[in-house]
Amino acid sequence: DDGKHETSSMEEGGIAVTTPQDYALEETMEESKQSDAAPPAAPTTSSNKKRHLVVWTVLGVAAALALIVGLSVGLLRKSSDATIAPTFDVALDTVSRSTLTTTYASCDELRLDLRQASGYLANAVIDANARWYFHQDGPYSKRVDRQPVAETTALDKSRQPSTAQQPDGITEDSYGTNNQVDGVEEADIVKTDGENVYVAYGSEIVVLHADNVTVLDRIQIPSTECLRSEINSLLLVSQKLVVIVSSNMCNQDAPYGQVVSGSHQTRVLLYDITPNTTTSAATASTSLELIQQTMLQGSYISAHAINDNVHVVTSTFVNTRFAFGQYLDPYNENVYDRSTFAGDETEFRAQAYFQALGHQDDFVEQLLSQLSCASLQQVVLWQSSGDAAALNFASIMETLSSVYSFSIKDNETALENIHQTSMLLPTRNWQVYASLDRLVVASEGWFVVDDNESMALQQTYLVTYQLDAATATPYSLSTVPGYMLNQFSMDHYYSEETDTDYLRVATSTRDRWTWNSRGRWTQSDDTTSQVTILEMTELMPIVGQVTGLGKPGERIYAVRFQGDTAFAVTFRQTDPFYTLDLSDPSNPQKVGELEIPGFSNYLHPITTAGEDGQEQDLILGVGQYADQETVTGIQISLFDVSDFANPQRIQSFAEDGGYSSSEAQYDHKAFRYLPESRILILPLTVYTRGDDEFDGFRLYKIDPETGITPYVSIEHASSLYGGCWSRSAHLDARSMVFGGDILTLKGHSILSHDLTTKLVDAAPSILIPISQQTAPRTISSELL
Repeated sequence: DDGKHETSSMEEGGIAVTTPQDYALEETMEESKQSDAAPPAAPTTSSNKKRHLVVWTVLGVAAALALIVGLSVGLLRKSSDATIAPTFDVALDTVSRSTLTTTYASCDELRLDLRQASGYLANAVIDANARWYFHQDGPYSKRVDRQPVAETTALDKSRQPSTAQQPDGITEDSYGTNNQVDGVEEADIVKTDGENVYVAYGSEIVVLHADNVTVLDRIQIPSTECLRSEINSLLLVSQKLVVIVSSNMCNQDAPYGQVVSGSHQTRVLLYDITPNTTTSAATASTSLELIQQTMLQGSYISAHAINDNVHVVTSTFVNTRFAFGQYLDPYNENVYDRSTFAGDETEFRAQAYFQALGHQDDFVEQLLSQLSCASLQQVVLWQSSGDAAALNFASIMETLSSVYSFSIKDNETALENIHQTSMLLPTRNWQVYASLDRLVVASEGWFVVDDNESMALQQTYLVTYQLDAATATPYSLSTVPGYMLNQFSMDHYYSEETDTDYLRVATSTRDRWTWNSRGRWTQSDDTTSQVTILEMTELMPIVGQVTGLGKPGERIYAVRFQGDTAFAVTFRQTDPFYTLDLSDPSNPQKVGELEIPGFSNYLHPITTAGEDGQEQDLILGVGQYADQETVTGIQISLFDVSDFANPQRIQSFAEDGGYSSSEAQYDHKAFRYLPESRILILPLTVYTRGDDEFDGFRLYKIDPETGITPYVSIEHASSLYGGCWSRSAHLDARSMVFGGDILTLKGHSILSHDLTTKLVDAAPSILIPISQQTAPRTISSELL
């Protein structure tokens, strides 16, 4: 019977369950009742003797079972040894190259693995809850950032931008997105073909003429009462405008408690751009025709276009707490009578186990109904530790990560032929990097190294996809220590010398605190930073690493890879600027170091000719000036790295007169540098305690010899707090230059200026969401 029961369990769920003896007794008694109910045979002497023997045997077995049950109950009530409580035996593969490329032939196959995964999850949650409820213990790690708090001061009018004249005859064009990798177009809120400018503004597409700020059209994307939408970003590919939209559905369409949270979805709309050639250049318009639209599962993370192919990454939160975890919470009074396990950890673990067992089927079926069986990669364990305590930092299904790929070449059927690949990941907090033939999805996680000391290490999971036209195929995976800053923390590099592709990754492992035996937080390690080099083969091994970047407690604030070199900035109180030689992937070296006040958040390589006519390799940095006590405002630095072992900051400029910041510090698409004119364009916000606040753009002349000089400001708002605008409709700070005319977008206004005369080139456009207008499609031309 026991063997039959185990076989039945495996058939139903694929999970071998440790069953308490009282359950075995109930099965024996049930079978005995069924036997007693059968028609009796005619009695004989021989059969009576046999029957008496059977009766005594059954009574003996029952007595033995009763003794076992009594002992089991006593142990469950009295023992503090948590290993006696039943747990799920889990048989899932550990993540590997083979599992990464394995999909499911049927939903039945997926169902078996989901049952295994739910058992794994139950073990982890029960253990974490028990340890906290009974011991206030568990592997916790606290991250402490020591970035100084900004302090505002009064405005110093003597440091207002100078009116130095910019050289005449600027005809430079610079309107493309500031992409990280050449040939890989990143989605953004504004795109242009050089004639028309397409802007994402809330739920509208605003079309402007590139020569001025004349609004040619405003198009409201399709929506319904139960589908609230906001445009995230745009891609302009082969005369098609790809519009990527975040949509939130009403509760009746996506009820709260859905396992794979469905209220947040990503819509893709494809518009055909047909220029109107019947009008003059000054009033030329364009017609946007909606060709197709489709819905993708999950929240939008990023999108890239390579030639005619588009790759969209989404992420969906897996709500294990509502659908499963709530039944394992000892504080849930709707599930538990806490008096039944007061002070008895083992009893709680046993009750929680049977709660998990009772809700497992519903949880698995809900999860299965919301997944695409054919496109999901194999469900696996992301760390090999079998200790349930270690699972607190490496859940098996925190999120569903998906990559959707399609080709614009297909035109009318582009969104009908979408290639999808998805996987359940144990982490959140995404960074996405794309090269011409690789896509890397990086996410933050934990790795338990010593549970007895309640210590866990931060680590980043890396999943690499091979890009081939309109498909993205999982190719390799690995982990590196620490967490990344942003997408610039990753770089794909091909070495001609070794004929090998490498992934270089910069990370910081933050200050780590542990919960000691005396019940106190203690700091076990300072922040450390490193650059790790991995070979982009199927197994993705680590082949080299540079450690010891920054002083103890400093973390990476900026990093930029360039060919076989890299530049990094760490910060705590000063700004060490490092040059790294990565030409030998197996032996990368920290070569140069420069310590200066403040820090840079964004580094931009530029090349310029020196006085001797020789090219200088320079790095332009945008960040903050800081002294030993506080951060004071925007700082622009120019580094000369021609002497790689001896980098020098040859010029710098710091804004004062109030605390200032720029979107370019954390959004590289807000940064624009004109190499021919040597002009840096930055969005700038200045906070003061008076009436001299500033919100707009400031332009700086960058000259290695004469310095960094501000020469014109473009104000977009006269007050940082004035006006009443829609929160959803808002323009991220962007700038474009068309033949010397600068177009700036920020908040709710779009302005055009002539860079040569510094005069307003056209009347500004102030955008008001259509939903807030008293009359449809009216545009106010009044200044804020």
